[in-house]
Formats: sequence, structure tokens, C-alpha cells
Amino acid sequence: MTRQAIHKQVKPLLEQVSPKGGMTTHSLRHTYCKSLLEVSGGDLVLVAQMARHESIETTRRYVTPSAEEQWNILQKLSEER
Repeated sequence: MTRQAIHKQVKPLLEQVSPKGGMTTHSLRHTYCKSLLEVSGGDLVLVAQMARHESIETTRRYVTPSAEEQWNILQKLSEER
């Protein structure tokens, strides 16, 4: 299946769940990479291979936590104390 075919199939679904355009097929790739990183125990090389990235730096950009994610982690840490 081509990228264009996937985009054509997925775009209407994304518009239903995110009418303001907050989710895109590209944001799904970010979610996929972050999920892979979590279940692989932080294996960035494995994530890069599965995402078919030529450079691990590309993968690193995909999985870098957003400011909101960083804040949530700090809040969880403070709750555990």
C-alpha cells in the first residue's frame, strides 16, 4: 500500500476524531515511535529500524517528549514521593 493510499484511508478518520486538525498521519508516526520506544524498554536502535529511519537522529526527534509530556512526568514523580 502506498503512502498516498494510506493517507486517503486514514485522513477521514482523523478528521472525525480531531476536527480542528490536531492529528495527522504524521502525528500517528510520532505516536507509533513513542509506543515502540516504551514497549522496547528504550531501544532507540530498534525503533529506528522499525520506523525505517536511515538516521537514528530522525528517530530521536520523533520520540523527544513534548513540554507537556515532560511536565506530566515531573508531576508523577512528585506524586510518588
